[in-house]
Amino acid sequence: MLGHDPDAPSLDVKHLNRHPKADYRMRVGAYRVLFNREDTIRIIEIVRVAHRKEAYQ
Repeated sequence: MLGHDPDAPSLDVKHLNRHPKADYRMRVGAYRVLFNREDTIRIIEIVRVAHRKEAYQ
């Protein structure tokens, strides 16, 4: 679903301001998916998938 509509409100995607490698995060239960996206060519790069306590370290 992230690939079809990354702005869907049901995905719980937020823009990250100060993360050195990822621009966005998606919440999936207790886990976070950190990713970058390029809308003009429709690419989503997954940077990290980790438990919420470890995702931003």
